[in-house]
Amino acid sequence: MVGDAITALESWLAWVKYQEAQHAKVLDDYDPVQLQQYASLGAAAGKRWVKALCKHAPAASRWQYVHRAYAHDEEDKLRNGHRDATDDSVVEKGHKLANKRKGQIFHGGTNETSKRVRSTITHENEDGGVTETRSAARKLPMGRATQLIKLGFASTAFVDGRPKKKPRSARQQRTPHAPKAQPVKSELRVKRAKRDAGAAANKRAIAASIASRA
Repeated sequence: MVGDAITALESWLAWVKYQEAQHAKVLDDYDPVQLQQYASLGAAAGKRWVKALCKHAPAASRWQYVHRAYAHDEEDKLRNGHRDATDDSVVEKGHKLANKRKGQIFHGGTNETSKRVRSTITHENEDGGVTETRSAARKLPMGRATQLIKLGFASTAFVDGRPKKKPRSARQQRTPHAPKAQPVKSELRVKRAKRDAGAAANKRAIAASIASRA
């Protein structure tokens, strides 16, 4: 059962306080005393937010980051340092690249080069016997991360292998392209008059054709 407007406001305010504690400024996060103080304050704010959230919506507050804020916030900071100093852009870039190339990679696989697998097919004979056929040993496809790295390297190699645009010679650089001559107003008037005359002639021809058929 979901709470009311008061519990919703309390959970939102607790979330704001929790985010403020997450991004609080620390002079030196390599200092164990300062890091411990920062981690303790953040963990306490996380517990308050989780309690307020569970009070508002106890059946919908079982997400992983809620559990992390309640139980693992302090140890995460002590192990990895300040939240603003940890950069997960490489992981996010890998996720985006995997989604972009999901039709070009095999899901699953392994990066163990020495691992081989066989497939077994069982046939039932007419006399009731069973015959097993085993395939030759083969390697599993590479893991997703390795496939993405190879695809990225191949695309970069193909782009670099394209023929480059030839640079302009010293003579061409000394003689810049002459600008195109712009038509004068008299020429434009002549072209416009010819166009109007042609359109009028077409109209007269169409009218004469209609009149002759009538």
